[in-house]
Amino acid sequence: MVKNSFKKKLHLSYELKKVINQILIFLFSFLFTPLEFIMGLYPFGICFVLATREDALFSVCGSFLSVLLFKDGDPVYLVALAFVLLLRTLASFLSRNEKSSGLLRESRTKGFFSGLYKESIALRVWISLAVAFGMGIYYVIVNGYKYYDMFSLAFACALFPVLTYAFCGIYEGKRDGKHLLISIGAILFCIVYILKGREVFGIDLSIVLSYMLVLYISKNVSLPLAATFGALLGVAANISFAPAFALSGIISGLSWHISPYLSIMSSFILSLGYGIFASGYDAIVYLAPEILGASLVMYPLLRFDILPKPKFLTEIYKQRRAVSSSIIKREGERISRGIEKMSESFGDISKMFYDVSEKSKLPDKASFERLCLEICEGYCFSCPKDEICWTKDIDTTKANIGKMGEAIYLRNEITKSDFDEKFLHRCPNIEKIVDNINASSREAVRQRVKSDKLLVCASNFDLTSKMINSYCKSQTGGDAENSSLCERTTRCAYLCGLHFEEIEILGINKKQIIFVGVDENHSLCTLSELQEALSRELGLKLSTPVFKENDSSCTIEIESLPSYQTTHSILSIAKGEEPNGDSAVTFKTDDGREYFLICDGMGSGKSAHLTSDMCVSFLERILSVSSEKELALSMLNNFVRAKGVECSSSVDLLEIDLSSGASCFLKSGAAPSFIKRGERVFKLQSKTAPIGIMKKLDSEKLSFNFESGDVCVMISDGVTSDKGDTSWIIDYLKDCPLSEEIIAHDILEKAKKKSDGKDDISVLVVIFH
Repeated sequence: MVKNSFKKKLHLSYELKKVINQILIFLFSFLFTPLEFIMGLYPFGICFVLATREDALFSVCGSFLSVLLFKDGDPVYLVALAFVLLLRTLASFLSRNEKSSGLLRESRTKGFFSGLYKESIALRVWISLAVAFGMGIYYVIVNGYKYYDMFSLAFACALFPVLTYAFCGIYEGKRDGKHLLISIGAILFCIVYILKGREVFGIDLSIVLSYMLVLYISKNVSLPLAATFGALLGVAANISFAPAFALSGIISGLSWHISPYLSIMSSFILSLGYGIFASGYDAIVYLAPEILGASLVMYPLLRFDILPKPKFLTEIYKQRRAVSSSIIKREGERISRGIEKMSESFGDISKMFYDVSEKSKLPDKASFERLCLEICEGYCFSCPKDEICWTKDIDTTKANIGKMGEAIYLRNEITKSDFDEKFLHRCPNIEKIVDNINASSREAVRQRVKSDKLLVCASNFDLTSKMINSYCKSQTGGDAENSSLCERTTRCAYLCGLHFEEIEILGINKKQIIFVGVDENHSLCTLSELQEALSRELGLKLSTPVFKENDSSCTIEIESLPSYQTTHSILSIAKGEEPNGDSAVTFKTDDGREYFLICDGMGSGKSAHLTSDMCVSFLERILSVSSEKELALSMLNNFVRAKGVECSSSVDLLEIDLSSGASCFLKSGAAPSFIKRGERVFKLQSKTAPIGIMKKLDSEKLSFNFESGDVCVMISDGVTSDKGDTSWIIDYLKDCPLSEEIIAHDILEKAKKKSDGKDDISVLVVIFH
């Protein structure tokens, strides 16, 4: 409970964070300025002023006040600070003017001081060198060119740029970069250096603080950094103890995974032993109280993880980033597979419609007869036997032209054997007519095929592009929602006692929750307790958590499960012995959507069956990889129109999101649907045209939310063939049993009696649980 109470994150507003940052900058400048370093130098204040960016004025004010209070208003230092401020202001204005043209010109309107003190690190380093050189030359001249002052000048010219660069890291460095580590080390050095020699009840505060920091870093940071920071802080507190602090960091870090008590105790014994070795038994007097007090304070803080971990320093953070990269890579591979699957679907659809085009590419028989008649008339106009063929024996002529059209229609070719002997002997141009008809037939077929393919490609190129773009956006969408879920999930997991470094939530409809960097040794909850708590907090049905242990990190993965389920029944019968013109299917997608679909090919028989089956196959393939229903229907409308035959189809599509219950109908020329909720029955109907009739898709979208126990009935036109009467369906549903199979069977039998087999009949019943 102690640990959990400190695990709640403190969320600060941007304005409050900015105020806190400005106060810290002022305090650091105020405290760093009077720190004297070796050879009589005071570099920390000036270098920190040069390191700050937008809030540089706060650091200047802190440094000025510190000079007035602690350095008796040293004029040289005040002039140096004024010179630094002048050079930075001038450099900022020059830099801003260079960037104020073009698209960045609008930055001038944001205020006179906007963009100030954002110079490059290199420029600030050069300014520090100039200040160090100026101050050093002044003291060399005033003190009479002494060697000490000359060495001090050289040392200052080397120290000021290095220290300025080191301080810049906290404002310029990346959150996980080496520059930030250098900057943190420099600031910690200064803080410990401030406390050097300051005692409370005989206890040296610099040794206490430096030892506490070494223990903290050894627990939460890598061993090399613990040793480095230990040596650095040891130098700041007491240079003779620097090796002891470095070794303590290493020993403590190696022992944390065994026992916190062992870690701190072994570090204490090592530090005290080194102190005795270096300074004799007197070290027990002036070193033991400091490190013992620091150990007693740090043990509960580190044992119960009360102090936050420095994510920008820890080695675990680097491991977590590597795991996060693998997660991002895995998500990218998933999206790539989705796009690849979509591409394969388009390939299958193209093949399917190519086959349909092959079956319907030829002109009909009447068109071929007209073609033969036109070619024959071209030769008959100058033929001496024109009067015999078109006046005295016109029946024989018409019969043979009909045979030509039939032969072309069936075989794409005619020969002399297709003519009557009588007609064959009297026509002097028969060979020319045969060659001309065959050539014209082949050209007509070629142009028709070419036209079909170009039409399909042209009409759907834009729709296909939109669908793929929509898919890519959908896979990268949902960031705001997942960000909110991350906060709630993080808070809930911490309260449960789960220790982890990072959380990732992927997906839109179907969520995948991944805890990265799980500390199984310090976590206080079981997987089942975590699952129960997260389900209650997020309102989602979650799968059993899966714990995975990798080389560098441990993860817990949880997936959201559908909150709802459906049961359904599909019944369909054809009209007479002809193929069924209705097609009905249901299918689910990987992201938790379920579809129910009825396509009713207009008319009956083979042509209607071919069209409805094509529509069902098309929509199933597209909607399995994309939720863009309107785009899918628009593409289907173009394809059906491109078939070139007079056959359209109605589309009645129901989409259900099994996670939320959100649903919608998309209807194009479809029969009404019915929803039974308790004792009430609702009729959903739209007045739209079937696909394939109009150039632009005519459809209507009806959205609603399913509730548990709802019954949905979808039908084809054959059920309402009795003058569109649906009142009997409403009356039946009011008192029907809650069984999808019985409802589908009863409606089908009643519709058969009312229609007398005049049309195909299909019934699809869905019950929502």
